[in-house]
Amino acid sequence: MEQTASGEERSTKQVDRYASVADEIRGLSQDVTRSLLAVLLELAKSHPGSVYIAAKKHAEKHGFLLLDEGYVGVSDKFVVGENDEYLLCPGDVAIYVMTTRLKTGDVLVVFYYSKELVRFYHGVVSSFDPGGSVEVRDPCSGKLYWEPPERILGKLAKIVQFGSREWHELIGQLVSKKYLMDILINDSKRLEEGDLSDKLKRIAELKRRLTILAAGQP
Repeated sequence: MEQTASGEERSTKQVDRYASVADEIRGLSQDVTRSLLAVLLELAKSHPGSVYIAAKKHAEKHGFLLLDEGYVGVSDKFVVGENDEYLLCPGDVAIYVMTTRLKTGDVLVVFYYSKELVRFYHGVVSSFDPGGSVEVRDPCSGKLYWEPPERILGKLAKIVQFGSREWHELIGQLVSKKYLMDILINDSKRLEEGDLSDKLKRIAELKRRLTILAAGQP
């Protein structure tokens, strides 16, 4: 028997079957990366969450600095925080760090999945379980969820708001102007078709940001 990093025992027969699958992937092409990616894309059609977790665990196992220290993202949607205020708006830069020093009130980005898709949400830390799970409150619904560590992608450490001096210093190194405009235009279209109570407020903010981009201010 062989024991995995998660403590799961696998029989020699299972290990041999995994090795056989790996040999088959190696034999598909000299470019193993491309072959492996193609296989993962096929698996993701039916099990996207499993593929995501496997890739995340592999990266963590090998201690990649990106996962050890944090990452930067450009928001592509409105994220509602406390008191219905916007925590993030499309185009804002969000800086996330890893979750080694959590406290109540911290904002986490969490993912969950079904067989068909993977979704993300921002939640506020409410309490902790001795076993390692974190109780997170979704500001939009007010509901509480117990989230295991493997579903928590990071803690929101800082927001660099659209149009600020620091934003101008960062944004050109992260994404193109076209990418930003596409985000804002697509969000506007989705809002026009939806029935959110604050959609006019959101659309007005998106138009303001599009005007700034069109004027070439970034």
